[in-house]
Amino acid sequence: MTDQEKFNYFKQQKLAENEEKYGQEIREKYDEEAVQKSNQKWLDLTPEQFETMQQAEEKLIQALDNLLSHPQELPNDTAQMAFEAHKTWLTTVAPYYNATYHRNLAEMYQADERFRAYYDEKTIAPSTDLLAEIIQYYAGN
Repeated sequence: MTDQEKFNYFKQQKLAENEEKYGQEIREKYDEEAVQKSNQKWLDLTPEQFETMQQAEEKLIQALDNLLSHPQELPNDTAQMAFEAHKTWLTTVAPYYNATYHRNLAEMYQADERFRAYYDEKTIAPSTDLLAEIIQYYAGN
């Protein structure tokens, strides 16, 4: 199996896991076309785009950890870096981007315990509300 074939298999497996866990739920919240576009974007990811996505998430977590350790008022350079990292991650995986979409996603992170747990567990302290505040600020300006 080539590296590309392994990568394609990995993406298909992740998509199948997501479909099994959340397929019905996301179809109830979003229409089939939106789900299909999102799935296709994932399947079309190149290894380079996947690496960009991973690096963006690492930068985001580092920035959030820094802000949690050394709280600062918005705006600040570290918060701007966190926002840009999240935006890079989002534009890599989402079928489109606009500021409203980004802000709505931040609200969903706060409202859905699964998303809250994802971010809160990756950082040195709960960070979902901080991330949402950063997104709301920078996506609004």
